[in-house]
Amino acid sequence: MLKIRILLTFVLLAVMGIIFFGVGVRDKVEMSKPRGIIEDMHAEDFYDGQFVEGNIYELWDEFAYRTEDSQVKARYFALPLETSFYEDEWTIVAVSFSNSFQMATAQRMAKESDNYYRYGKEPVSWTEMHIEGKVTKLKGEQLKFFKEYVIDELELSTDNMCAYVINASNNGSGSGAMLVIGIIFAVIGLGGLAFMIVRRVLTGRF
Repeated sequence: MLKIRILLTFVLLAVMGIIFFGVGVRDKVEMSKPRGIIEDMHAEDFYDGQFVEGNIYELWDEFAYRTEDSQVKARYFALPLETSFYEDEWTIVAVSFSNSFQMATAQRMAKESDNYYRYGKEPVSWTEMHIEGKVTKLKGEQLKFFKEYVIDELELSTDNMCAYVINASNNGSGSGAMLVIGIIFAVIGLGGLAFMIVRRVLTGRF
């Protein structure tokens, strides 16, 4: 039983290593490309794994948050694309923040927008924020809440929704570490598996 557990551990390490290595390589490839400039982007410009950056001048409501151990680890906000300001209808993309300073700034920006659109109260100085982040597809509850927000709160349709999220706390700086961890895990896992297979062939047991 112990040897089976050791074998499964090596398999798990090998699989995790390959996954981490693959993610790290993909991020490195994406980071070698020019980053998308948020202010110039339309809905069709977003894709999974892309890195973007730009200045945010306006944020709308917080539509979801993620918790771990009863603590809020990320907050999700609605970002109206600046390019849609000049079009007939709004296009909304999600943006998430897991950095405490960014979360506080995002909440302040959302409150400023709410006061302006609901009550006509314009702040003395609008809050702005520069972000760099990785684009991923919205999934699960976050996608569900985003759809509900766009349809029920904004009274728009899914045509106005860009079903991606800009993860503003992931600027790709950890891709190098991901590669190293992936290599270490893969070497340990594959090396351990190779040792146990050779031992099985030579001795007839693990």
